[in-house]
Order: sequence, then C-alpha cells, then structure tokens
Amino acid sequence: MIKLYSGSIIFRDLSLEVEPWMTSQEFRNRFPADRIVRENALGNGYLWLDVRERLYEGEECIPISFCFNADGELEYVDLFPQHAGTPPEDWEDRKSWSAEEQKKDLKACSAWLLIHCGITQSAKFLWGNIGTFTEPKSGVCGINLHYRRQGKSRRR
Repeated sequence: MIKLYSGSIIFRDLSLEVEPWMTSQEFRNRFPADRIVRENALGNGYLWLDVRERLYEGEECIPISFCFNADGELEYVDLFPQHAGTPPEDWEDRKSWSAEEQKKDLKACSAWLLIHCGITQSAKFLWGNIGTFTEPKSGVCGINLHYRRQGKSRRR
C-alpha cells in the first residue's frame, strides 16, 4: 500500500514499511534477503534492488525496483503492476517490444495508479512525486515514486 501523505510503502504480508528516507543498509536489515530477486550495483554508486511483492490485498505480486543513490538513500521506487514475475535483467531482454505493447502497458499502469492512488497521471507531494513513466528506447513502462533528496542533516 502506498501512503500518499508520507510516500511510505507498506508491505502487509511482511509487516514492513519502506520509508522515503530509508538507507540501503536499513532496507537490507528489514527486508527479507530471500525476497530480493535481483541486485544491480551500478558503477556510479547507485544500487537497484528488485523484489516481487503484493502491495494491496487480493492482488497479485508485482515487480518493484528500489533505487538507492550514491549516498545510500532511497531515491526512486519503480512499480510494474502490468507484469507478473520479476523485472527483466536489463533493457536488452526487451528486444521484442512493440509500440502497441508499450501503449497497453502504460494504460494498465495509469489505471492501477488511478484505482489505488486516485491519481490520473502524476502528482507532487512534500516527499516527492509519483506518476507513470515510459522509456521509448526500451519499451519499459511503470509507475515511479521519486523522493526529494533528504540529505544527512534532515534524517531522523
């Protein structure tokens, strides 16, 4: 469940809340290691951790990617409600996408965002923003939460 007033994401099945200011170390300490399906440490200091979890009761598990910046702070969360299974290993795995498939995926993401968050395309909050996204080069579509940079001085 996404808490729009705080930007937190609740995983009821895990009794876990992921907060916008969470560090990669805090995430690893709280999130079950066997539920992280892929880790991608980029050469620029950014770290992506991919999971497949349920956000809302009665729904299927969806791929979710958490991006931690070079300072170790959670900066992005990408949701892929239109896909069952884990995210592709990289963009090269999506060689066969079509513009029609991308439009269908974007429409599914927009519908999911409207149903669960009451947002038609995007919205800004004190913690950051949320909205659909599409990458024309790769054919990837999803929903992105982008957190405002907290900085070490603003951490709790």
